[in-house]
Amino acid sequence: MSTANAWIFNPATGGWTQSATTNVNRRYGSSVLLPLLPPSYVPRVMNFGGGRNPATSSTEIIDLSVATPSYTAGPNMSTGRVQMNAIILPNGKILAEGGSLNNEVPNTPGKTADLYDPVSNTMGSAGTAAFSRLYHSTALLLPDATVLTMGSNPSLRGRYEPAIEIYTPSYLYDANDHLITTDRPRITAFRFLDLSTMACRFP
Repeated sequence: MSTANAWIFNPATGGWTQSATTNVNRRYGSSVLLPLLPPSYVPRVMNFGGGRNPATSSTEIIDLSVATPSYTAGPNMSTGRVQMNAIILPNGKILAEGGSLNNEVPNTPGKTADLYDPVSNTMGSAGTAAFSRLYHSTALLLPDATVLTMGSNPSLRGRYEPAIEIYTPSYLYDANDHLITTDRPRITAFRFLDLSTMACRFP
């Protein structure tokens, strides 16, 4: 069953604290930690879609740096999405893909991905997949900055989608719409945050 309450885990104590209540049913939706940007590295989490028959197209964002966190509405996706995937990209944008308006029912709108820009707080189009990605699907950012999408449980339970697709984001194309083969995005450094200080903000 779905629950409206969010919880915060404190790794220092191993305990959980009840946090803000979501505004809508997010069952089988998705969520991501938005980019932690300098100088303040504000921790914000974004929820996408969810719900049941029909799913919601709405999103919401919570700022965990304030004393009393609460959810505020973000931009709507192009369609309602249940059993969807959300992936943070190297440029900080969020790819929201897959899912469908109704539970385990493949549809054309669900194949059309959305791209969220946290800087402008806007949602844009991100291309159309060949396969529906529903229950038992997943998406993963690969080392070459593309996104792997695979799996799905369309229609009758027990029938699974074996096809795999690779999503190539726009940042891998030059101004002439040619695929960049050199100077592609690379992970060159890691930054570690002191989670104990963050945990102290929300005891």
